[in-house]
Amino acid sequence: MTTARYGVRPHFWRVMGGAAVVGLLAGAACVVYLAVEHVVTGLLWGEEGTPLGLFTGSLVGVLVVLAAGALVGWVRHRTGLTGPDPDFITEMIEGEVPLRRGARYGLLGLISLVGGGSVGPEAPLGTLGGGIGTAVGRRYERREEATEDLTFAGISGVFGALGTFPFAGPIMAWEAHHDRWHEAPHRMLPGIVWATTALAVLYHLIGTPFLSVYDLGDSDLRVWWIGLAVVLGVAGAALGAV
Repeated sequence: MTTARYGVRPHFWRVMGGAAVVGLLAGAACVVYLAVEHVVTGLLWGEEGTPLGLFTGSLVGVLVVLAAGALVGWVRHRTGLTGPDPDFITEMIEGEVPLRRGARYGLLGLISLVGGGSVGPEAPLGTLGGGIGTAVGRRYERREEATEDLTFAGISGVFGALGTFPFAGPIMAWEAHHDRWHEAPHRMLPGIVWATTALAVLYHLIGTPFLSVYDLGDSDLRVWWIGLAVVLGVAGAALGAV
């Protein structure tokens, strides 16, 4: 299916509207997730987060890491999570992430992150966002194609919110699965809508992406610019159609 043909299908605007609405939820989920990570990490490791050299840490730090690892194993056992962790890039292309599985892996990622065994929140939040998209698609659209589109958009939304770059998720999927991308290039559209909406939520509430997980330097962005861009985009599309 070409992107042009996809744009005239009856469910096109429902998918785009669903992407915007759930993008709000994805942005809020990122805020809550990162806020919990920030608070718990501060309690366990201190606010400064000073890097430690070899054999310079305290016994408490060792115990925290061991406890986090044990807790991850216990959660895996209790929730029935077996096999390797999900690959969110593959999930974007396959278009299906059960919400319960996404939530469970989100919890595992949070425990690993605050326990010192993870380098970032991208993968667990990506899977969680995909789960939200799958759930919305199954509940409201009841079409396999729409569910796949919203799953893709859910993962894109998380990366748009976290990295202030709505194209990040789609580009990674495009690069990693370029042989299969031609089957559904239209997914870029709801993916960007969701990602931009999620970015507006996250940036407006905390003023910076990633909270304090990463230091990306000073940034200058006004959330109302995004709304202005939407208006200009609609005007440009109307002129193009004429």
